[in-house]
Amino acid sequence: MARRFLHAAGHDLRNALLATVFFGAAAGIFGATLNNYLAEAHGFDAAARGWLEVPRELPGFLIMFITGALLTVASESQMASLAMLLTGVGAAGLGFLSPTTAAVVVFVAIWSLGDHVIFAVEGPIALRLPLGVPAGRSDRVRRVLRLPADPRAPGNGATGGSHGGGSGLTGSSGDGRAPGEAVGPVRLGM
Repeated sequence: MARRFLHAAGHDLRNALLATVFFGAAAGIFGATLNNYLAEAHGFDAAARGWLEVPRELPGFLIMFITGALLTVASESQMASLAMLLTGVGAAGLGFLSPTTAAVVVFVAIWSLGDHVIFAVEGPIALRLPLGVPAGRSDRVRRVLRLPADPRAPGNGATGGSHGGGSGLTGSSGDGRAPGEAVGPVRLGM
């Protein structure tokens, strides 16, 4: 039954489910062993571990700016791939390339950046995949930044935006007006 569901759900959903399972297992193992590793391999006591929380949580504090910048150049799926790569590089570097405390801090920050970016994009990806909507940059971000419409998104043909009426920035408005043409006078009051 599960096999039929995965086959019917499509290639992208199957890959997302597999990535979630394997990445979740790796993150669980990493999180469960991090404190012991830092204490035994690097001699971190409670105070040093507390100070390590500053660079570990800095990407989480800045995540709004980081994901905003990434959304202007990458789709959510691309961001998830980058996040998994960063998390893997951070974990591998922490285990194999960190003989000094400075290296530990750098690799923990890299791991944490990937971890926080994946938290930011897993929800939008999970909402898009079962519906078959192609992964792309957010239409709202595109309109605010006045970026051209994504030609891969549904509804971005001659009619403009993907919500029927268009944004007035590209294509026609959907009601016979030319792009950017005013609707007419606006009346306020009764």
